[in-house]
Amino acid sequence: MTPVRTALVLDGGSGAALSVVRSLGRAGWRVRVGAGTRSARSRYVADTVTLPDAVADPSGFVDGVGAALAREATSVVVPCSDASVQLVWEHDDRLCGAAVMGGDRHSALLAIDKYRTLEIADRCGFPTPAWRAPSTIAEAESALSELGLPCVVKPRHSYAWSGRRMTHRRHSFVRAPNELSAALAAGADHGGALPILQAYVPGRAISVSAVLSHRRVLASVARETLSFHPVAGGTSVWKRTIPAGDVGIHQALKLLQDIGYEGLAEVEYQVGADGVPRLMEIGPRPHGWISLACAAGVDLPLVAARALIGEAVGEQRPYRVGVEMRWPAGELDRIHDALRFRTDLPPGVSRAQVLSRSWPPWRRGMLYDNIDLSDLGPWVPERLRRSAG
Repeated sequence: MTPVRTALVLDGGSGAALSVVRSLGRAGWRVRVGAGTRSARSRYVADTVTLPDAVADPSGFVDGVGAALAREATSVVVPCSDASVQLVWEHDDRLCGAAVMGGDRHSALLAIDKYRTLEIADRCGFPTPAWRAPSTIAEAESALSELGLPCVVKPRHSYAWSGRRMTHRRHSFVRAPNELSAALAAGADHGGALPILQAYVPGRAISVSAVLSHRRVLASVARETLSFHPVAGGTSVWKRTIPAGDVGIHQALKLLQDIGYEGLAEVEYQVGADGVPRLMEIGPRPHGWISLACAAGVDLPLVAARALIGEAVGEQRPYRVGVEMRWPAGELDRIHDALRFRTDLPPGVSRAQVLSRSWPPWRRGMLYDNIDLSDLGPWVPERLRRSAG
């Protein structure tokens, strides 16, 4: 008899979590998710558990995950946000023997620290934007004059503690010297560590996602993002798969091998006018466009899960190039932001350009994030489900 393979998928309200639920559920895994989330309404969910929000109630989240794992033997835990990755590894004594999908402990802690990521990329020879990690305001002012304007101010960690909760911080742009002080304060870590200053690199936004085991690439897929939400950089809204020989893809996979990355990863980089790929960050978890990878023929969650539990993973077929996908809610949010004059746009980007990126909303072959006609439950509001029951 084949043993039951079980997974606890965290951050059930995210698109990444829903993609993982469907991937593992279709493959016969017993999948558990947080109650009341969008993923909990999927036909592929076998059980729901009480999980407080990782950002609003980190302590409750850790206790909830620990209790769920103690109650039922679990093969794989799947954190789908940077906050839950951080909390899972800070409290890995609560895992009860479950493996973690994403990077292993070494890989994950390296990736969520943007200073360490840039530092190791420099050592391995993967190009990075010119950057500085100031320890004082004076050093930051000096770095700004060296890097020039506009300049990107990037928190060292995406999430920081604020009292009993965590706060999510994104990068910001400094367009004039008098904006630096506020940007540094907003991006400082808990304890006061200043954020990183980085040269602004406009250009193509490319990312490579892969599963690695003992420096062997088990599966990989690459995409280019044509629009984001927030507009200044965040989750990919309109994206398409690109050829495996496109600029930077081989280098990105080699970077993961060189640093000894183990597990599922995403390498994001920008390709400027000079044609050089420059690293933005490494993501140590299932990412927002993983549904595009699956649609293109690379079932990254299943490959990652099988590798974690020691199952053999055969050679993967080449992914389909040119597969396009849109995130409808993100598209609407982008349009809304473009019409609000308080929205912070990237340097050199106009509101008309943001709106133009919303067209065409559909063309033959275009797909939409996590819309699956065989699993419509996640798109039915919970109140309607209750009234139908």
